[in-house]
Amino acid sequence: SWKGNANNPPDRIIKGEEAIEIKQVGGYNIDIALNSSYPKAKLYSNDKMITQACRECEEWEVKDIVYIIGVIDRTKTLRNIWFVYGECYAADNAVYENIKTRVQTGISSIVGEEWAKTQELGRLNKVDPLGITYLRVRGMWGIEHPNKVFDYLVDNQYNAYFLVTKEKFFSFKKTNNTNAIQQEVQVKNPNNPAQHIECVLLKKKI
Repeated sequence: SWKGNANNPPDRIIKGEEAIEIKQVGGYNIDIALNSSYPKAKLYSNDKMITQACRECEEWEVKDIVYIIGVIDRTKTLRNIWFVYGECYAADNAVYENIKTRVQTGISSIVGEEWAKTQELGRLNKVDPLGITYLRVRGMWGIEHPNKVFDYLVDNQYNAYFLVTKEKFFSFKKTNNTNAIQQEVQVKNPNNPAQHIECVLLKKKI
C-alpha cells in the first residue's frame, strides 16, 4: 500500500500487514545509519517522521515493523541478511522521544541566541552580523548491526536470519517450504535487558 520515498520512513508497507525498513551495509558488524529517524519497535500513524500520504495509504494506526538488513560485498553479492521485528530490536518510542526532548530543551536553553521552533533538534537564526545565516541542528540516529546485537544467536553455518516474537510467529499462516532451521530462543528485552522475550529464530544458508 506504500512504496516509500527517499526521505521518510518506512521503505514499504505491506497492505494490512507490516511496515518494512531496508538497509544495506558493506560489512558484517557495521552499524546501521538510520539518519533522522530513531529505531522503532512499532510504527504509529501519528509519527511525525512519516508523510501524510503514508498515513492515508490504508486505514491503520499501528503496524509491526520489520528491519531487513543485508551485507553486500564489493562485488554486490549478498553475504548476510537479517529480517528482525522491531519489538525484538528497539526500545519503545518513548525512550527515544525522551532523549530527543532533553536535547532540544538543552539546546533551546542557551541564552542570548535566537532559536526558532522546528521539528529538528534545533534551528538557530541570525548567526552572522547581517542576520542572514541560520544553523540547523539535526539528530543522526544509528543502531548496531543485528550480528552484534544478537551475537549469542549467530551461527557461522548460516547467513540468513529471521527473528520474531513467539506470539507473532505462531499467528502466521504455516508453510513447509522454508527449508530453514527453526529454534525457540530468548532475546534481551530492549526496554529492560534484565528480562527476556520469547522469540522464534529461523536460520538458513543462502
